[in-house]
Amino acid sequence: MTGMIIVFCLLNVVTITFVYVGLLIAHKGRRDLIAGYRESKFKQPEKYGKLIGYSLLGSAVVNFAFSIGVVVFFQNPNIIAGYSWCIALPPILAAIYGNFKHRT
Repeated sequence: MTGMIIVFCLLNVVTITFVYVGLLIAHKGRRDLIAGYRESKFKQPEKYGKLIGYSLLGSAVVNFAFSIGVVVFFQNPNIIAGYSWCIALPPILAAIYGNFKHRT
């Protein structure tokens, strides 16, 4: 059970990081935190920043739900490897969508 608590705490550290960076990008306009971002590449850089920021907040929700699921339902930390792609999926899809919609 101690291992589950450690896994839960580590996953929630990642969740807090996603929330913090997502809020910085979406609401404070810190688009410089996006890897490879240049304003000249986008027609509407504010909308692209909000899209990426909100997708990080979506990843935080998925990560938190997954951490609760690991501790309460799965009871197996090896499942993290199988479902960790769900945590990365919202920002990846948002970046692909944003590149098609907002790119100059």
